[in-house]
Amino acid sequence: MSKTILAAALAAAVLLALPLEGSADSQHGGELLAAPEEGHHASHGGASPQVEGLAGAWAALMAGRDAIAGDVESGALGEIHTKAEPLPRLAAILLERSGGLDAGKRARVEGAAKQMARVAEALHVAADGGHAARTRKALSQLDGLLELIRTQYPVGALNEGSGGYGDHSNTRDSSPAAHAHRATPAGVVHVPPEAIVHVRALDTLRFEPRRIEVQAGIPTRIELENAGAAEHSLVVKTAGGDRDWVHIHVLPGASEAATYRLDTPGTYPVLCTIPGHTEAGMVGELVVLVR
Repeated sequence: MSKTILAAALAAAVLLALPLEGSADSQHGGELLAAPEEGHHASHGGASPQVEGLAGAWAALMAGRDAIAGDVESGALGEIHTKAEPLPRLAAILLERSGGLDAGKRARVEGAAKQMARVAEALHVAADGGHAARTRKALSQLDGLLELIRTQYPVGALNEGSGGYGDHSNTRDSSPAAHAHRATPAGVVHVPPEAIVHVRALDTLRFEPRRIEVQAGIPTRIELENAGAAEHSLVVKTAGGDRDWVHIHVLPGASEAATYRLDTPGTYPVLCTIPGHTEAGMVGELVVLVR
């Protein structure tokens, strides 16, 4: 058994043995540890898990995820609540130990950490209700958040024994330029708009509204407002999937817009292509209506 696997197994054992004493004033409390507005099964805060370093917090998160995935595969849904409950606290600890990240990447980790309580709640409710499909969906959302977190760190920074943030030369580029479209989207037109659609991107990894309607052949200004602390995008692919039909990228607290004319009626997926966001459920649909 490799050292990494052994460490993950030990972390999982620690997670399951942790006391879950409630404490509204936990040192890792505050908004990151707040329970969802709805439901009462989310993480209760409490004593912080005893993990060492950034890599230890990540290993504990991944061990918890793997333990949940094992229960999903085996159908042992009744054990998932206990294993999901520490996830928000572990994400908060990871954030606290991420002082070396630049502001943009730290904001993305913070946004993901804020969503961990909702995902833990979704896992608990679905699993306790015996809903295998809903539990799998919640696990997929957890994987999306973990992937979003992972891509913010330099290669090796989250591995046991890495000793820090390491070499940045192989870091995946998460800058706004990396997510911006390289080619002009196929639907862009440079004419005055005849209609306007406004969409908000939220750090709950949701578009508001999720369903966007435009009239075929009508130049429409699509405005994307980023109401969160992480960057977001709104992307619609052409029917063949080889080019962006619509692509708007927006930084935290900003708004961006462009005018599009979409001539082919139908319903098309809307995606946020920031790493991990689509996987976490940041999707919608664009409906092009016949005039």
